[in-house]
Amino acid sequence: PIGAVAPDHVRFERRGTAARGFPIEEVSQTSSDGRTMTDRVELLEISEAGLDTSLFGVPRGYQPALPLLTGGFDLTKPDTLTNRLQNYWDDLRSWAQYMFR
Repeated sequence: PIGAVAPDHVRFERRGTAARGFPIEEVSQTSSDGRTMTDRVELLEISEAGLDTSLFGVPRGYQPALPLLTGGFDLTKPDTLTNRLQNYWDDLRSWAQYMFR
């Protein structure tokens, strides 16, 4: 059929035996319109050392992004009462203009 997309092709190769764990290399290819894109991920380093707890803290100055009525978030505006009210007003005005043209 027109516009049909071929299913993904998955190929596994086993080269000897190894303990299960982290992949050393992952390669994926995507083809579209005669062009092929290859993504390659390689394991560069592995360590059993603990991670610095500051990596998991909330950054100074962080503010949640403004949630949108239509779903998603506006990452350019913080979630404040003023921004929410302005967003609600803008959405209501847009809806009214659409409904009453």
